[in-house]
Amino acid sequence: NASLDQSWWGGGQGSILASSAITTATASQNQRAQPPSGSNQANNTTSTNAKQLMQLMDSLNRLGNENAQLMREVEKAKAARAEAEAAKQVMAQFKSDYNQRFNKVKEALEKYKHASGDNPVGNSA
Repeated sequence: NASLDQSWWGGGQGSILASSAITTATASQNQRAQPPSGSNQANNTTSTNAKQLMQLMDSLNRLGNENAQLMREVEKAKAARAEAEAAKQVMAQFKSDYNQRFNKVKEALEKYKHASGDNPVGNSA
C-alpha cells in the first residue's frame, strides 16, 4: 500500500515507472526502425518519436506532480474542516454546560433569597 500511496502522491514508484517506460519505449523504437546505412529519414522519424515520447512523459510527470499537490491541498482542507467542526461541537457543549450551571446557581440564589427574609444580601438584589 505504501508504494501505491507514493505513486499516487507523485513520488517513489511513479517516477521509476516513468523512467523505465521511457527507456523501454526508446529501446523498442530503435530496434524497430533500424535504418539501412545512410538513411536519414528513418533516423529523423525515430528521433522525432523519441522527442515526442519524452515530451509526453514529461507532461505526465508534471501532471502527476500537480495532482499530488492538489491532493495534499484537499487533505489539508478536509483536516481544517474537521478541526472547525470539532471546535464547534466543543463550543456547543461548553454553552450547554454553562447554561446548566448558571441555572443551578440562579435557583440556589432564589432559594436563599426566599429563605432569608431580613438578610441584607438577599434584600440587596
